[in-house]
Amino acid sequence: MELANYFQESAKLIEALAHDVRRDIVIELAKNYPNALRICEIKTKKCITRPSLSHHFKVLVNAHIINFYRKGTKNYYYLATDESSIENCFKLLSCLQAFIEVKNDSSN
Repeated sequence: MELANYFQESAKLIEALAHDVRRDIVIELAKNYPNALRICEIKTKKCITRPSLSHHFKVLVNAHIINFYRKGTKNYYYLATDESSIENCFKLLSCLQAFIEVKNDSSN
């Protein structure tokens, strides 16, 4: 089924963006785009430990939402969303919208 495939292809992106700390990270990187930022420069709304913050960055990198480069011993992160991931999410949402439209048409 097409819908199941769209869910499967979009899972990492959706799961990564589902957490409020990761959303804060993406928003901060978007505000500073195209500049890269270090972890210590990212402001989140919650006080969390450095290891926890590093975990959230790893999830975002693995979901292809952000990327990083190393300069010396420091990592610099930047927004680098994979276009195919976004396209899959749009397809998923379009498919769900089509179901809603069919339901609304049949109820009239």
